[in-house]
Amino acid sequence: MRWRRSPSVGSARGVSGLADAPARPGIEKGGASATSTASSSLRGTTVLRIPAESDRVRVGVGCIYLGKTIFGPHASSVAIVATDRGFQMRRLVALAAAFTALAVVAPAQAATVDVKITKSGFSPSSVRINFGDTVKWTNSDTTNHQIVADNGSFASPILKPNASYSFTFRAAGRFPYHDAIKPSLKGVVRVNGPPPSVTFGATNPIVVYGTQTVLNGTVSSKKAGETVTLLAEPYGQTSPIQLAVVQTTTGGVFSYATTPSIYTTYWAQWKNTKSQQAVVQVKPKITFTPKGSRFYTTVSAADHSWAGRFVYLQRLSRFGQWVTTLKLKLGPKSARLFRIPRRHGLTVYRVAMTVNQAGLGYLDSHSGTQKVRRR
Repeated sequence: MRWRRSPSVGSARGVSGLADAPARPGIEKGGASATSTASSSLRGTTVLRIPAESDRVRVGVGCIYLGKTIFGPHASSVAIVATDRGFQMRRLVALAAAFTALAVVAPAQAATVDVKITKSGFSPSSVRINFGDTVKWTNSDTTNHQIVADNGSFASPILKPNASYSFTFRAAGRFPYHDAIKPSLKGVVRVNGPPPSVTFGATNPIVVYGTQTVLNGTVSSKKAGETVTLLAEPYGQTSPIQLAVVQTTTGGVFSYATTPSIYTTYWAQWKNTKSQQAVVQVKPKITFTPKGSRFYTTVSAADHSWAGRFVYLQRLSRFGQWVTTLKLKLGPKSARLFRIPRRHGLTVYRVAMTVNQAGLGYLDSHSGTQKVRRR
């Protein structure tokens, strides 16, 4: 689709197009221009610059109107940013995906099973339902009846003809019942247990390389001695591998300590049930130590090499902000020996690495601090 002038936006340049169209003055990738007022959250979206005096811009439900140019709810994302003479407006549209997500996660409706009370008995006299379902008894007879569970877990009031009583079963098991007014009438409700499930998570979702995180969870049976298989998929692998097999303790609880070396996704599997994923992200370990009159820094995480990458010597300003002082290129051993520039007084330093320099599978990181006093 060509970028085009829209005569309906006054003297402004009305534009429409695709997110991967070439950048040009007033139309550019979000976050690509230093003068853009869009935040970093707009990266990857199309930024449309419109002078502040353009009053023909309005936002409708699910779409954005620029004169006759319409961005509907199926656009991947759209951002509109005014120039520095006026307002700023942003609209990110992802309605289709949101509706799909809602449809996926919406819980299934619980069922209601009808049972008729007749002169000769309950019809049907035996029903099987799922956990959370409801049974509704309706008196189809010409005399009164009363439903009472044999174990007392539920009981209806006296039901006159055409009256009904409902009870929702939130426990699995077998529930025989009878008619309190005519005890010879008997029935039973069998309730299937809830489907097996596993809750699962990690105590530390972000760790520095060499630091442990504990994977833990609970199986829905709440029983001890259940076998749970833990799976791991480190960044770069195409499928999960078995990490460990553990046994549950009292209450169906399990745990396992592990030390990830890179961004890793974990799951727990119990019987045929797989848990939701737990992601643990890893920061490279950065050391920063004095070595004679100079300082030495290293970056490490398993066998990964950062040779040729950069770290940054930073000092703590009097405003509490870290200010970059030196850009240091790491050597073959992911290390660098360097001197700190002269600065009077007491200065606090650290060595930091950005997420871009850390690379895929790692987060940004920094070392501990060193205090340097010079006169």
